[in-house]
Amino acid sequence: MVASNSVIFSIFISGLMSGVVAHPPSQWCKDNEAEKVYNRATMGPEFLPRDGVDMIDYDFDGARNWYISGKDWSSRRYELWKVTADGSDRTDLLHDKADSIAVKADGSGIFAIVDDKIALYSTSGRGIIEVVQSSSHRQRWAGLYYDDSEKVLYASDSANDKIYSFVKGGWGWKSDVVIYGQGHGSKELDEPAAIRKLGKTLYIVQTGGRYNSVVSWDIGSSHRNFEYNFGPTGEFGIEVLDEYIFYRDHSDSVYRRKLDSPYGKSELVVGGCGAGSRMNQITNAGTGALRGFSCDLILVLSRDHDYLYYS
Repeated sequence: MVASNSVIFSIFISGLMSGVVAHPPSQWCKDNEAEKVYNRATMGPEFLPRDGVDMIDYDFDGARNWYISGKDWSSRRYELWKVTADGSDRTDLLHDKADSIAVKADGSGIFAIVDDKIALYSTSGRGIIEVVQSSSHRQRWAGLYYDDSEKVLYASDSANDKIYSFVKGGWGWKSDVVIYGQGHGSKELDEPAAIRKLGKTLYIVQTGGRYNSVVSWDIGSSHRNFEYNFGPTGEFGIEVLDEYIFYRDHSDSVYRRKLDSPYGKSELVVGGCGAGSRMNQITNAGTGALRGFSCDLILVLSRDHDYLYYS
């Protein structure tokens, strides 16, 4: 995702539009605009690099500090940054490309995939705390999810259509395959990427087909529960919050669907007013990264300039 002169818009969803529609009524676009804007002028010069970034992934700890993986447009270097919640301080955590990240809620560490190695990094800039899984030519790690309550890290191996769990033990990290996609139909998992979790169920973006898709799969099961009939934009373009799955759709929208309704109606929650830079518009691009914090939905949006929205 491309970011320049990065801004945060705050959007409060006062209503929802049922069904997937190409052109929502003008009243929707009037009633669902950004309420607040954050940028370098309001958050300070440390908010993000001045010339912007190519966004890859982002996350938040429990104090709502930002963790952002991307490429600095000025230096053309990949970085992993921590930005305080008020935007007053930015720390370089890693001078390398992090393909996916997952931060601990207490802010004590951040997991990252770097050169197909999974490691836990310091959030104060001191580098690697410990290696979770060394790199191997046999695996291609694509997405991470950390369950703070169970203290389990989940990682998708897109080369082998597997989801692993990693649990810290006395002698390092113990790994187990918790989902193995093989065969066809309900047993198939096709190049998994993003992972989200609710209870004992994982929600996984598949990237192996012509279009991305999302499957619901119980941990330890030999087959999925179902596949949703929508395809998210970007390999990280989903989030699970409050019994709903949210997903980026096409170039300018975010929808939500009840978790137990793979073929039901979706509700428009953000955008749908054309791709662009107006306060009621978004532009989906790149990895489509989508994150939730408490009951808020936090979006990073792209066009020629990148915007960070949350609602």
